[in-house]
Amino acid sequence: MAMWNRRAETLSGTELDKVRDSRLAKTLRRAWTSERYRAILAKGGVSSVDGVSSIADIVRLPFVTADDLASPDSPFPLLCVGYRDILEVHRGSGKPFATPYTKGDLLVWAECVARAFSAAGASQGDRASMPDGEGFFTGDSFGLYHGARKAGICSVPHGEGALSVVYECSHSAIRNVRTGESIALLGIPETGGIGTIGCECSRHDGFHVWEDCIYPEIIGGELVVTTLCLEAQPLVRYRTGLKARFVSREKCPCGRTSPRIEILGDALG
Repeated sequence: MAMWNRRAETLSGTELDKVRDSRLAKTLRRAWTSERYRAILAKGGVSSVDGVSSIADIVRLPFVTADDLASPDSPFPLLCVGYRDILEVHRGSGKPFATPYTKGDLLVWAECVARAFSAAGASQGDRASMPDGEGFFTGDSFGLYHGARKAGICSVPHGEGALSVVYECSHSAIRNVRTGESIALLGIPETGGIGTIGCECSRHDGFHVWEDCIYPEIIGGELVVTTLCLEAQPLVRYRTGLKARFVSREKCPCGRTSPRIEILGDALG
């Protein structure tokens, strides 16, 4: 079965542990540069991140919530880079805060969405229509465009009938126009946008989580995520508010070794 990044999408448990541990350590060092992050960690009883050496230690860290991302004093309370390093800013629909992106963050977003295009069966030279309207300003179209470009797929404006498209993108899925087959993408503005948490494969048996880029926990039925690659505003144990469950941690028949989750509801409460 086609994959954009076969090595990353089929990592063994030992290989994945090494990648996650290294990226978690780097993420925590970056978060420690933020005064606001240090205050959150200190409130949770963490005086230093040096003792968190592996994913297994993550349970020692406090949670970050949406309230931590909204502040009247700063547009980006958990910013861990200088303003000159921000290349794009997007605001999620209905969110009281915006998400900043560095060049590196955009490359990660493109990587995640390129994987989703491959999972949908798309390949270099195909054409895909991009969603228009509000999604353009909230970031979905940007993410889909970045991913399509990385995968060598031509992005076409929605409704451009003169150009026959093979794939049609919405704010949550990629659909093959010829077969009617579609796969859903999972991501929220806080984690970087559409597709940054994962996507379905052709089996439609849960979302494959890109665990080399984002670490999922399900605590009390809620999806909690730690980003492992974001630079501008990394998230440590972020409470998404989404109801979820693990479908399986076993290798999928599609060949991907990442865990699969099911979203059971839009939000807790």
